[in-house]
Amino acid sequence: MFMKYFNFNEFFNSDVADAAGIVNYPAPEIESFIRMNIMALVDQVLDPIRERWGVPVRITSGYRCEALNDLVDGKDNSLHLTGRAADFTIDGLAPSEYRRLALWCADHLDFDQMIVYAKRRFIHASYMSPKSNRHEVLFT
Repeated sequence: MFMKYFNFNEFFNSDVADAAGIVNYPAPEIESFIRMNIMALVDQVLDPIRERWGVPVRITSGYRCEALNDLVDGKDNSLHLTGRAADFTIDGLAPSEYRRLALWCADHLDFDQMIVYAKRRFIHASYMSPKSNRHEVLFT
């Protein structure tokens, strides 16, 4: 398992965290766990999307430490806290195309959840494991 189109910095960087003086990086004791989860999300979901659509996929919110998750009012059980979720956008993609992308994912990929925020032009994607994934697609 490797990341063809992404790097870890994309998942740890956060303008919101930087503005608040928060270091959004996993503690040493959980760093390898977080990295493994990010690699699985990328391998199973994000790289295939990039491959299929042929345009860059930009991570807008990846891993979140607890302080950042609290700051953005994330859920206490957010999969962002474990590196199992990312919000992403595709520059230049029309709102209607986000729906089409999510439906393609539903037909072709193994994932936990896709929440499509078409008007805001991003998708929340998560990946747990082949046995735990719910294959849930929601449209807001």
